[in-house]
Amino acid sequence: LRLARMLANGQGVAADPIAAFALLQPLAERGNPQALAALGDFYLRGVGVKADPAAARARLQEAADAGYAPAAIRLGTALVIGRDMPADPAAGLALLQTFADAGDPDALFALANAGIASSFRLVDAPQVVAYLKQAADAGRPGAKRRLGELYRDGVGVPVDRKLAKSHFEQAAAEMDYPAFMALGYGYQYGAFGPVNYASAMAAFKQADAMGVASAPVSIATLYLEGKGVPPSRAAAVKLLTERADAGNAAAARGLVRLYREGKGDIIARSPAKAKAVLDQ
Repeated sequence: LRLARMLANGQGVAADPIAAFALLQPLAERGNPQALAALGDFYLRGVGVKADPAAARARLQEAADAGYAPAAIRLGTALVIGRDMPADPAAGLALLQTFADAGDPDALFALANAGIASSFRLVDAPQVVAYLKQAADAGRPGAKRRLGELYRDGVGVPVDRKLAKSHFEQAAAEMDYPAFMALGYGYQYGAFGPVNYASAMAAFKQADAMGVASAPVSIATLYLEGKGVPPSRAAAVKLLTERADAGNAAAARGLVRLYREGKGDIIARSPAKAKAVLDQ
């Protein structure tokens, strides 16, 4: 299994999805649920074999029937949203519900997302909140942040700024990296009350330290606009350049946009510099 994954993803070896598929087949024929799930995913994405939604569903279902939760969640989600295979929401929800009833946090999270994605047509709002709370209590990363988003935006629940902020803070305390960005945006745009640029900058810097790709762009914007910090063109350009040089594509795009469009009297337009960043 490990070698098949390495071959499929090109991790440590040259990518060879056809060889990976061949390695998985005998394991799957012996009923190995992880191999069945991997083959199902290959069929779903057309990796190492021609895409075949029916075969994908069959293999993933076999793995789910063997009690392998990741296969059930992969298949259930695909059926609910109709991605890579014909939609069958009833079957997808039933599959997810079986594992959610057993307390699987990923299944609970998937059911909640199905409700949100369908505007609560497939799963009503109170049940979505209940699923997210169960998933959060079970330690599912992202569940508390998702609750924060619902209360911040008033999606299926009344807007509650205090509760939204609390959920984002709890998620951040558990090192859910995107939660730091949610906190930063909330402070920057007044989602929790009065705008607080200093707190926004602190949250974005925490996200940047954790490697969140979009964080340097938000930090640079606050530097350029002098919000929460003294205005500093040099600090903005230095940060974006360092992150771009380290391979951060979001920072590189931000730098290109900055040179291409300029920033008032702070940074003059420079198509040549924009092109140089693109060439790198």
